Amino acid sequence: MYTIFRAITVSLVSLVLVACSTTGIQEPIAPNAPAPMLELEFRAFCPPSPEESEDEEKLRLPEFPILETRPPGVLIGAYSPRGDPNDFVETQLVKNDEEQCSFTARGPDVSLLISLAKSMELEPRIVFMELDRLLDALEAGTVDVAIGGFTNGRSKSERGVVFSPPYLDEPLWIIGEKHHRSHDELRGQRFATIKGSSYEEYGAALTDKVIFVDFVKDFGLSIEQGLADFALVAGGEEVPKSFPNLVVTPFEQLRFQVGFGFHQSRTDLEDPIEKFFTSEQACSMIRDYYPAGICPEG
Repeated sequence: MYTIFRAITVSLVSLVLVACSTTGIQEPIAPNAPAPMLELEFRAFCPPSPEESEDEEKLRLPEFPILETRPPGVLIGAYSPRGDPNDFVETQLVKNDEEQCSFTARGPDVSLLISLAKSMELEPRIVFMELDRLLDALEAGTVDVAIGGFTNGRSKSERGVVFSPPYLDEPLWIIGEKHHRSHDELRGQRFATIKGSSYEEYGAALTDKVIFVDFVKDFGLSIEQGLADFALVAGGEEVPKSFPNLVVTPFEQLRFQVGFGFHQSRTDLEDPIEKFFTSEQACSMIRDYYPAGICPEG
């Protein structure tokens, strides 16, 4: 089967950097208008055609050219697709002479990354990588911030990762074929999760029977196919609608806080990130982008 991480496992022996240019607001925004989604355009090696892919339902991510040196004046955000990656990357398939294609990264977190970079007078760039590689990347300084549902947790703090003020604070939901309302009911059961995620960290405290999948949408499939007994998902009221064939129970004992992550050694990022996420601009964007968004207090 063609896996989602084909490009990443090939290209990320060295971490992958992608040249981007920022597009977005070109006209004055009307008062009280919702914050627009901003975009990063970049070129990368073209993904395989559907004929070359063994599983057409899998997202075919591009392979990114490896840059041996880190360019100056940039802010590099690392992202690992977890939900529906098609909301994040749009393939334009415009080939150039080097057999590369044009792509566009868009979404709420991309918009926040762009605005953060502009507030620091830096050029925003983005890389895609496996979630469990993000900690190594932050520690090595190859990327600056982790974005896209990056959450706080013990395993991250032990590796020296600190966080921006959180812009999402949501309950976790238990997904299964029956209602689960306590930790004890979950102990020893088979748990579907994404490697390196906070879901994995929470579930590992309950059971050692772990099944790894690529995306959140695969949680339901693994349970329906009898491979797992439960999964944990964070979100609002849209979560039950995403798994109509399963029982989804709110698990209020656990909360899920989302922010931008960066390594504690990057003292140069601490004040700019704090200043941006407590600004009126960031607050307005967060409220427009996320139904459950919270505005950190400055």
